[in-house]
Amino acid sequence: MANLYKKDAPFQVLISFKKYLDVLEHIRYNDRLEYRVNYAESLIERTKKFPELRDGFLDETLLEKHEDLIRQILADLFPTGLTHNEIKAASVPLSKTTFNYTERFKSILKDAGKDFEIELRNIGDDEFYVFCCCLILQTYFKRDIKSTMPLYYDIPNRLGIMKHYKITVNSDFIEVYPTEEAKIPSDDVLDMLLENLDDFKLWKKYFPSKSWILKGFTIVSLVDCTSEVALSDLKSSMIEIDPEDLSPDENLVEIFKSYFDVPELNFGLMLFDKKDQKLGRLPIYENVFTHHVLDFWINAFDEETRKNTFTNLNHNSKPIVISNVNKLEENVKSLPSFSILRDNNINSFMVIPIMKDNELLAIMEFTSPQANSFNGLKLKKMEFFTDMILFSLNRFSFEKNYQIEAIIQREYTSIHDSVVWKFRNEAEKYFNASLGKKMYTLKQISFKNLTPLFGFSDIRSSSDKRFNLMLEDINQQLDSLHDIFTMINSDSEKYLLALDVFENELNNEIKADTEQRLQRLLREEIHPYLQGKLEMKADKEIKNKIKDYFLQIFTQTDLFYANRKRPG
Repeated sequence: MANLYKKDAPFQVLISFKKYLDVLEHIRYNDRLEYRVNYAESLIERTKKFPELRDGFLDETLLEKHEDLIRQILADLFPTGLTHNEIKAASVPLSKTTFNYTERFKSILKDAGKDFEIELRNIGDDEFYVFCCCLILQTYFKRDIKSTMPLYYDIPNRLGIMKHYKITVNSDFIEVYPTEEAKIPSDDVLDMLLENLDDFKLWKKYFPSKSWILKGFTIVSLVDCTSEVALSDLKSSMIEIDPEDLSPDENLVEIFKSYFDVPELNFGLMLFDKKDQKLGRLPIYENVFTHHVLDFWINAFDEETRKNTFTNLNHNSKPIVISNVNKLEENVKSLPSFSILRDNNINSFMVIPIMKDNELLAIMEFTSPQANSFNGLKLKKMEFFTDMILFSLNRFSFEKNYQIEAIIQREYTSIHDSVVWKFRNEAEKYFNASLGKKMYTLKQISFKNLTPLFGFSDIRSSSDKRFNLMLEDINQQLDSLHDIFTMINSDSEKYLLALDVFENELNNEIKADTEQRLQRLLREEIHPYLQGKLEMKADKEIKNKIKDYFLQIFTQTDLFYANRKRPG
């Protein structure tokens, strides 16, 4: 038997209207309204000429051949009065084969274009297979289970904005039964399978490919939830810096287009440098973000005015929304820098300061060539992801400081706090260049008219002492971790081995990146593991030991710093 699915599945599929024809049979013999009895009887008699509608068929061209009759059979499920309101269709379960659309659904597909092919969103082959197995558990084994995996269609509208529709599926009109090759799992096996939803091979062992028959059709209803999906996508797509993969998320602008329902939209963000009182770009997003409004603002005013504005933002951080640039006052439009907006065809924009504890962190801009694209209602939608932006900027700031500290330690070894500012400026240039995937050669740092500080005769002797103190700190940290993992014992062997490697490297053949590699191991593996131990039921002594360990951590570097903090 051929199969309607392009993906592997535990069943073979037959399109059939048997279960709904049975409903019509019930109306024919039991309904008290004569017109409904006559209507049901007429349809049943007509379907007798085409037994495949009841027995089932694989040939999808029969859907087109019997289109009018199928529409009449399903008329009660698709009321004419709701056809321009509901987004609904009949379908082959969990496949892209859909038919008998409401008028609103037809209009959505027409706007998507003739080449568009409807498809379920983000479902891998293994997930799809297990999902099909769960359908068997629901229909044949009568297990009361609800899928935790939401189903979506992504369909572009006529303006090119990607709209997201959540799917609800009515499976009342399907029947599932085993073939001779099928295995019938016991209740204990079914319980075990439900406890292991991610084990695809286990599911396939008890539900081999095409060993069941699925016969019937489903009803799919769609709800436009574009804003909700775009908001969810934003949570995982906000600005982040991964030192292993310095690539921008180019989907960010597309997500904003869907979220604000603006087909032609550009987005920009500049970070505020509190020390220098100026805005700076994100090199990693240089080719993704635009900064036309911020460029206009920077060029329109002198430095003193800009700095006063930054200060005033701490007291009044109200966003700016201009629905139509052409309606701005003439004195603004006459400014030479206004050409930045005109030349970049900006006719509507929003500028939003991002604040935390009454301090400016960054400024965002949204622009569009279409007038009236932005207004107070669009600005209101910003409230739903402001916290995400704050979290993302804080995370970026932490990662940036972490990387700059690592560059200083790697390239300049340990240095005295009194001169770290000069090394930091150079390391920051190196870091920004690396974000933009550009080459930058670190310059040699020198000081004129150097005066001894804190009793040290020169920076070299200070560096030697700090280097030895750094070794003391890290060795103490390794000893502390060694004690903890020895107490835990059960699943900590790999960490003990790693610590031994670092201890040997530190005290015998230290490398330029030893400290940085240790920091990464601590941050990405060891510290999350220990935090997990604190949240689990564990020995009180072990928990106290872990808590004491974390109290000694300098959070910016994940390292012990007690010896280096001692007065010289």
